[in-house]
Amino acid sequence: MPQTPPQISHRDNAFDVIRLLLALLVVYTHSRLLGGFGDDWLSGAIKHQTTPGSAAVLGFFGISGFLISHSYCSAPRWGTFLRRRALRILPAFYFALLFCAFVAAPLLAATSSAGEDVWHLRDAVRFIERNAFLRIRSWTVGAEAAGLPYSESINGALWSLFPEACCYLLVLGVGLAGILAPRRLGMLGVAALLFAVNFGICLSPNPLVPLLPSFLALSPNTPFFLAFAVGAATYTFRDSINLGPRGAAVTGLVCAVLLKFGGWTIFGPVVLPLCILHLAHSFRLRLAADLSYGIYVLHFPCAQILAAWSFQRHGFAVFFPCCVLASVACATLSWYSVERPALRRK
Repeated sequence: MPQTPPQISHRDNAFDVIRLLLALLVVYTHSRLLGGFGDDWLSGAIKHQTTPGSAAVLGFFGISGFLISHSYCSAPRWGTFLRRRALRILPAFYFALLFCAFVAAPLLAATSSAGEDVWHLRDAVRFIERNAFLRIRSWTVGAEAAGLPYSESINGALWSLFPEACCYLLVLGVGLAGILAPRRLGMLGVAALLFAVNFGICLSPNPLVPLLPSFLALSPNTPFFLAFAVGAATYTFRDSINLGPRGAAVTGLVCAVLLKFGGWTIFGPVVLPLCILHLAHSFRLRLAADLSYGIYVLHFPCAQILAAWSFQRHGFAVFFPCCVLASVACATLSWYSVERPALRRK
């Protein structure tokens, strides 16, 4: 008789802490961008293959693949699955849209170099309407970001939520097809296919030209889909993989070699999620509040506000901690007033 795979306990890992650290890495990278500080020494050391923020997003997708697969397998009903996913991702997302439209944009408009009267209620409502279904189609409310070191978006972090939702549908489709569990090779096959697509895109002289039929040409989000699939495949093989510190050390060393000598774009979306999943099962630490998602969706407008108030003039050593503090404050508000009440309905 086959053994029952071990159950995943939310208290037997360190996902809370690791997600918080990943969110802070995203804040770090965006603080350099939004404050106009440019690349740091690390970019040259890793041959400009990635940024801490981009690597952190890969890590988020890998963790998500693992935990979302667990969520589906624990309650393999499509209605329950979709309701749980919606309650997790949408409340903070809408909170972020409202914050951008009715708090950040007016504050930015008050200091904008575009002149007076650059914020309008109709523009704020239109911003929410155009972005309400996760796919970001309006990056600014109006001209409120004009004159800032980065003026292209009021919340450039929200782009990843649509690919994330697509990954949820991938798990649902694979699950309904019966190849997520117990037939574990299904998700492994998906990961292998995405690795092949990512490999081809990395080697293509023009990565925007589809190498395969359009429904398989997922660039430029292929690495993130691949990281998610690796996380999901790891979950399906969790009874065969000894997740823990030894695996974290080995995969961490491989990550360091790839970053130092090259090959990250091809192999990073595979190795980094594995490293993080091993690390998450190397120690146990649970936080009272899960602020990582709130920090992720709210840090960008917080940093834009600080840039509008010229905090960057004091240097990155001041600007970055201020961005972190502002993001944590807003994320705390989001967690206790929006996210946690919604999660209680799951």
